[in-house]
Amino acid sequence: MAGNYDRKVVFGDNIYSRYFKRYKKSYPVILQLESYLLKKRPFPSENYIGQVSFLAELRTLVLLGVHDVDQIVGDLVLFRDTEKRRLPAGIGERDVHTYPGDVSARDDKGICFGMISGADNRTCISSDSKHVAYFVFGVDGQVDEQIKSTLDLLMQYVNALALTAKTNQTII
Repeated sequence: MAGNYDRKVVFGDNIYSRYFKRYKKSYPVILQLESYLLKKRPFPSENYIGQVSFLAELRTLVLLGVHDVDQIVGDLVLFRDTEKRRLPAGIGERDVHTYPGDVSARDDKGICFGMISGADNRTCISSDSKHVAYFVFGVDGQVDEQIKSTLDLLMQYVNALALTAKTNQTII
């Protein structure tokens, strides 16, 4: 498959690819899928919480984020930044920042994530996470039903893995 693989043929004119390209970035779900299928890297096994979002992204090609709600301090505020701002530390202590115009979020301790930059190191999930929030990121021009069906799929996965989980959906 790798010899005949053409990203444009497989993914077509993916709406997220266009969005990320504006920021000179690659859509991470495509990179994850290529890593898993073409490079034969293992499916993430750190915990089921991460597996749920990874599997949903692979099935729907919709961008997701997952955060440990117990690590969010105060209210979580969504915003579109007007300038680059450093996150205290990205996942794994990476040096990351927000992008002007991109959807980001902050709490009382600082910026928690950016759609492009990903999660901060503080609120990202760990093997100890018990109370999580999945974020499904839509972009301008995306069909609402794609977001709704991704949320429904997430709920199916969560309920299959955690029979007693309490879940709800909110679309903003």
